[in-house]
Amino acid sequence: MAGIEIQSFKINLLLVSGLLMLTLVLVVAEDLVPLPPLPKETHDFLENCGTKLKPNCGEEIKAGVYQDGKLSNECCKQLLDEGRACHDKFIEITAPYYPEPSRSEASAEGAQIWIDCSAV
Repeated sequence: MAGIEIQSFKINLLLVSGLLMLTLVLVVAEDLVPLPPLPKETHDFLENCGTKLKPNCGEEIKAGVYQDGKLSNECCKQLLDEGRACHDKFIEITAPYYPEPSRSEASAEGAQIWIDCSAV
C-alpha cells in the first residue's frame, strides 16, 4: 500500500510542483508527452522538493499555474514549506510542455501564486 501511495505522490508532484523522473510522463492537452532525461542534480533536487507536498496539493498547484485555479490555505502552507526554488524550478521545467499559458505567463502565474500564498 505504501508503495502505491509513494508512486501516486510522485506522479502528482510531477504534474504539479516539481518532481520529474526519467520514467514519468507529463499529460499535455490529453496527449502523453515523454519528458527528456534530466541531469542527475536537477532530478535529485526536484525529488527532494516533492517530499514536502501531498498529492492533492500538487494537483492544486498545477491547476493554479496552468488552469487559473486557486490554492487552499493548506496547499499554500505546503507550497511555502517546499520553498520558492522548488516551485520556480518545477515551472521552468514543465512550462515548455504546456501549450497555454506561455512560458513567461506560467512564470508570472507561479510568482503570483507564491505572493498570494505568502499573504495567507
